[in-house]
Amino acid sequence: MAKQSKENDLSVKEISPKISAINNNNITSGLDLVEISQFLYVRIKKAINLPGICGPNTCIPYVEVKLGEFKGTTPYVINCSNPEWNRVFAFSKELIQTLALSSFVILVKDKAVRNEPTIGRRQFSIADVPNRLTSESAIATHSYELKDGDGPKNMYTGELLMSVWIGTQADDAFHDAFHFDADQVSDDNIGNTRAKVYLQPRIWILRVYVYEGQDFSITEATDNSGIFIQANFGSVTLRSKLVKTKKNVNPKWNENLFFAAAEQIDGHMVLTVVHETPSNHQCLGTYDFPLKGVSKKLDGAPPAGNWCNLKRPIVMKDQQDQGKGKVQQEQVEFKSKLKLGISLDGGYHIFDEDPEFSSDFRATAKKLSKSHIGFFELGILSATGLAAMKKGKKENNRTDAYCVVKYGPKWIRTRTIVDSLSPKWNEQYSWEVYDICTFITILVLDNAHIQGGRIAEGVRDAKMGKVTIGLSTLEVGRIYTYSYPLLQHQPSLGLKKMGEIQLAFRLKLLISKFDLLHTYAYFLHPRLHYTSPLSRAHTDNLSKQAVMLISKWFKQAEPPLREEVVNHMLAVRAKLWSMRKGRTTFDRISVFLNALVATCKWFEEVMYWKDFQRTLMVHAALVGVIFCPKSVLQTIFAYLILNVLSQYSKRPRHPAQVDLKLSHVHTATVNELQEEFDPVPSKYGGVVLRNRYDCMRKFGERMVSEMGYLAMKGEMVESLVSWKDPVITFFFLFICLFVGIVTFVVPLQWTMILGFAYLLKHPRFRAGAPFGIPRNLLSRMPTNADCML
Repeated sequence: MAKQSKENDLSVKEISPKISAINNNNITSGLDLVEISQFLYVRIKKAINLPGICGPNTCIPYVEVKLGEFKGTTPYVINCSNPEWNRVFAFSKELIQTLALSSFVILVKDKAVRNEPTIGRRQFSIADVPNRLTSESAIATHSYELKDGDGPKNMYTGELLMSVWIGTQADDAFHDAFHFDADQVSDDNIGNTRAKVYLQPRIWILRVYVYEGQDFSITEATDNSGIFIQANFGSVTLRSKLVKTKKNVNPKWNENLFFAAAEQIDGHMVLTVVHETPSNHQCLGTYDFPLKGVSKKLDGAPPAGNWCNLKRPIVMKDQQDQGKGKVQQEQVEFKSKLKLGISLDGGYHIFDEDPEFSSDFRATAKKLSKSHIGFFELGILSATGLAAMKKGKKENNRTDAYCVVKYGPKWIRTRTIVDSLSPKWNEQYSWEVYDICTFITILVLDNAHIQGGRIAEGVRDAKMGKVTIGLSTLEVGRIYTYSYPLLQHQPSLGLKKMGEIQLAFRLKLLISKFDLLHTYAYFLHPRLHYTSPLSRAHTDNLSKQAVMLISKWFKQAEPPLREEVVNHMLAVRAKLWSMRKGRTTFDRISVFLNALVATCKWFEEVMYWKDFQRTLMVHAALVGVIFCPKSVLQTIFAYLILNVLSQYSKRPRHPAQVDLKLSHVHTATVNELQEEFDPVPSKYGGVVLRNRYDCMRKFGERMVSEMGYLAMKGEMVESLVSWKDPVITFFFLFICLFVGIVTFVVPLQWTMILGFAYLLKHPRFRAGAPFGIPRNLLSRMPTNADCML
């Protein structure tokens, strides 16, 4: 029962790790947010004069570092007596002490012989291994004679150039070392287990502004035909609007086409002018535009236009390829022209992640970027209770976990802890902070690319959970140490806890609190987002292109950060429709509307004198406002101050976490979960899609009814002055005239007193419902619903 309760605990818990930042806040180093771990490092540089079975250079040597049951091996070198490896192995000293190991052995073996005999060996005592401080230079390699192989005792079998030392995870060799579990990873995929730092490229907006065309010759023109521009850049194709046209016309588009392009852009863009008719599409000309040297702009103005001569494909029927019947095509200059302008806009920020949870708001151009205001430091400690992601026999249930963290353009990837449900990373990283109203995201995944040959093609790293931390919710300088649950929403099981991850982090600022408050007055987005905003369609399209560029960029890195990792981090599917998200959004809107409804009900209770003391207080407040109008603002701000101070004791003491009730996680049905994870286009059909569509229609009916009710009330008010009902509009005009004369003759204070006295009169003097005449008047107003089909 206790175990089940622990598994269902989805809250964020504070922990007390053994880190130096907590024990002594005055100590700051690259490892003060993680637990210090010591490792035994063995650097194998090369071997000298190894004997072969048939003489020199006839052996296929490799080195095996053996520490108890654990070992690490170098790749073998074919037919070489002086091989060079330059490989570092790391063994956890905690594991060595747990197993009470006192020595380790270096073996040089020959793969050329069937049973792979040992050419030579060297044994070292762990107690004699020197300690190396992080501030010291690297331990020099030394030549050790190899003896006591499978041949005669004390026989010289060559030399091994190597070095041995004990260091920490701050050692230079830590991230490039092969750890004690390297023997479980194939040589081809060992790089996929290493920790790396990735920097995504700056992404510019490649703007193509199409002005107009000239001298297009059209063979067939109808009322339904038109001309559009199709632009191809890389794998992205965009088209302009369709301009209706007739023979020999000069169409005008005056339209922007936006592409996302990485810095150091190169290549070509192909623009094609197409004439579209109901029966076919006719190419009127093409233009191949080289993008090298395109001018960069920081304002939002369209680029200067230039006239470009189009080329049109002409089929040369009299020229064939060596009698094979293949018709050649060539590009010849055509009389048609196209006026267009192309530029790289660096004044915008292209969001590769959700703008509501973005980690960066800076413009692309460095000239427009602000200097950093501080640092965010994150220590990735460990994880506990991870679910087994690789299912098989009981002894094969395993997880090879690693973390990916993104903040701004800097991504980090921790090393993969092989075959462990409670991995310990103890890696610390730091990011420059340019705006405090940003978010950092930590993603935990299972590495499926460590055993080449045993896994199927197309295997993908599985997501185990994500943690998002808002920097603006943190206290500056405070050290946070928390254990976050790793929650995974699955199409069949719903919400599942995949384990917990322990993190230590802090926010350090280089500016004063006054300067920090001053940053809140700056634009959150670059200035062009306000002066020359892009449309929602353009913004979404650029975001999709940016994700594609980042995914392609990281796929070419070594080790690669794969496409599924980028998609999980950037939440590519987050904006797709699902019934669960629809109910969540509806509840959020209802909270706001319910507050307005509650205010109206409160005022109605005051009008009905349901609470005698409250009504008298409202009367007194209104009289005070009427006779002392100068005190209104002071009273409002005093109330706000008292309200804010009263909320101080209720302030959040822990970082924000997922609201499961608001997210409708536990109320989502299996069909709704399948809908949420269904790809586009859907993999389902028939009855499933019909039922899903019916549910969506019912929910849409509820949403449309609520929106229609609000629209109807607004149209009723608007109809008072629009003469849709001449009687009511004339009556309203008379009332405005009467009220205007009364307010001109009677002092404003007495007018307000009489008005509130009539409005808040006692129920015994009230004949009908509150707001009787105005409500009856509005309920009779015509709306646009009368004009709808």
